[in-house]
Amino acid sequence: MVIRKETMKTESFGEQIKRHRIAAGKLIGGVAHEVGITPPYMGAIEANCASPSEVLMGKIIRALNCKIALDPSTPFPPATQEERRALARKLRAELEQELKK
Repeated sequence: MVIRKETMKTESFGEQIKRHRIAAGKLIGGVAHEVGITPPYMGAIEANCASPSEVLMGKIIRALNCKIALDPSTPFPPATQEERRALARKLRAELEQELKK
């Protein structure tokens, strides 16, 4: 996890990846294709609904040419069923927005 000074917000791996992807001007589908996964799986990683392997994390980080800070004490993916459902709803809404572009 990384703490951004301007907001003092702790970011998960998925949030960091999403921030770097957007800053790079890349779409979920493009990054997913580049690392060999499906766009929905990439979206699930960004929404913290899926735990990528270390190998896949490395591929994503290289594809975005970024540095990521991880905090192993952070629960990933979400621990409770309600948290997973909330993130699934968020992911679904984000993917629908991405498809409308």
